[in-house]
Amino acid sequence: MKAILALEDGTWFAGQSFTGPGEAGGEVIFNTGMSGYQEILTDPSYYGQMVCMTYPLIGNYGVNPEDMESAGVHPRAFLVREYQGRPSNFRATSTLADFLRQYNVLGVEGLDTRLLTRRLRTVGAMRAVVSTLDLDPDSLVRRARAWAGLVGRDMVARVSCAAPYRWEGNAPVTGDGFPETADGRFRVVAYDFGPEDVTLRIQLDRTLRLVGEPGTLRIDGTGPRGDVELVPELAQLQSGSPQIVAVESGSDRLLATGPGATTITATHPAAQSPASLDLVVVEPAKARLVFEPATARIAVDEAAVLRLYLEGLHDERIERAEMAGPGVGFSIQRPEAIAWSPPVLVGRAAAAPFELAATYLPYLARPASAKIEVVASESPSEMRITPPAASLAAGQSVSLKVEAQWPGLEGWREVRPGAVDWD
Repeated sequence: MKAILALEDGTWFAGQSFTGPGEAGGEVIFNTGMSGYQEILTDPSYYGQMVCMTYPLIGNYGVNPEDMESAGVHPRAFLVREYQGRPSNFRATSTLADFLRQYNVLGVEGLDTRLLTRRLRTVGAMRAVVSTLDLDPDSLVRRARAWAGLVGRDMVARVSCAAPYRWEGNAPVTGDGFPETADGRFRVVAYDFGPEDVTLRIQLDRTLRLVGEPGTLRIDGTGPRGDVELVPELAQLQSGSPQIVAVESGSDRLLATGPGATTITATHPAAQSPASLDLVVVEPAKARLVFEPATARIAVDEAAVLRLYLEGLHDERIERAEMAGPGVGFSIQRPEAIAWSPPVLVGRAAAAPFELAATYLPYLARPASAKIEVVASESPSEMRITPPAASLAAGQSVSLKVEAQWPGLEGWREVRPGAVDWD
């Protein structure tokens, strides 16, 4: 069953579903593990994401209930190069396809995962939609760009426990409090922010007795992505210089009150040590917006990264912060020529040099502008395929990369897969 994966930068990939019809939207990321796909699928930190496996053969050892890291599957889709539906493992109790269907998660194979990984390594995690129902790449790209994303959403609440539980017999048991025992173990309350079960098993190996409580704030590197600013109930922020930054009591929001430098510290009752942030507030009169690079020459169907920064002077040093989100406005002289989803710039139609401008109204900083030129992709001066030659046996496959040189553009540039016709 044919499936299409489309990214917000306009790139799209064709594949086949190995779990039946369906579609999913989310943030697409990659994982380089050569094994452990069941642990990845049941890891709560992947909630709201679509996982691409870089290892080319997935499913060859099946799944089993002993390798679960939580009670369910958390990614919205599973993207692989080749799916093996005949597992060879004495521990397997089910195929990967049946396992994904059980949790209503779409599995897609036949994708060029090498090219997808290169795009993600260049641009970063991107919004995407994968579908067997809608096979129009342009429609899927529009839907990917319309997805709200993970920032600003409390993902912890979706994977935390609904009620306290005890950890006994290598598994969670409903109930609160500690059982009356005389084994001398330490008693520890663990806030549940979406941990893997292996984390709790390791803690027990260190002679701890655990009780899980519903989580309200992610305080370390584990757990799902999302905006940790959403739940400040237990966090406390303090500023070393109130004249520079005001921290409202019981809030996680900062208000710059004057230029200078300070250190912000955050404490939490469940954290072993506080976190700190060195903060510089620059004077508006000395600040400006800048694009990097200031000029971009791209081809139709080519994607490039164009970042916007706020620069300001402090103690004769230039401080720089990347700008995005509310307050940033953009104007484009030729909007039909490009697709602009900061920081990704995609060529849509050939156009002479024109201006892309940016303003940041809350700060009244000097605006920034970048010169953009889009070169028609139908007239490259030269093209090449990497590798230039390949020898394959029956049943083997090879990933090809198509690059082109356009007049006025330096070097070889990768061509979007959907823009290539193969004979």
